[in-house]
Amino acid sequence: MGEIAAVVLAAGASSRLGRPKQALSFGDVTLLEHVVRTVESSGVDRVIVVVNATLDGVAPERPGRARFVVNHHAATGAASSLQTGIAAAADAGSGYPEAAVVVLGDMPDVDATAIDRAVSAWRRSRPWAAMSTYDDAGIAHPMVFSADAFGDLASARGDKSVWRMLRQRHDVVHVAQPGPTPPDVDTWDDYAALCAAHGFTPDLTPR
Repeated sequence: MGEIAAVVLAAGASSRLGRPKQALSFGDVTLLEHVVRTVESSGVDRVIVVVNATLDGVAPERPGRARFVVNHHAATGAASSLQTGIAAAADAGSGYPEAAVVVLGDMPDVDATAIDRAVSAWRRSRPWAAMSTYDDAGIAHPMVFSADAFGDLASARGDKSVWRMLRQRHDVVHVAQPGPTPPDVDTWDDYAALCAAHGFTPDLTPR
């Protein structure tokens, strides 16, 4: 059975927050660290975390199995971060993985079980991609892309082109995930609501 890599996309500029959301406190760790620890606890073989240049060194000498890489073209959109992560996954092992499961660095309610469920569903038929569908009909991460998709993903540009590819393909399976669509963090209200849901005290002081 081939290896599965996880690519955590965490290179966003956090323009609506005015400070890096990846470094916001979330319990006793940062928002990004919470997500990375979750991914590390899943059954994936490699963990690649893609950050932007301003977050270079965000995890110096960090314990764990995640490898942090910098996307120097993060301003061009999420597609370049996905491409950076897939390339790094190949460098980190013996060639390209069999598939890459994609997780967002600002979506802490995606747990290891959801990641493993998506990977297991993908393995059953090995489609071009598998995408998570939640009880409220929301379609979100985690998503799994077959190695057969990597060439197509290399041509993606910006923030929405991968979603367009997913809508156009007929060989994409939907993975039923329980519960509502996990929220991500774009605004201070998003962050405060997530902290409240987890019983954490948010750091709401703009910097």
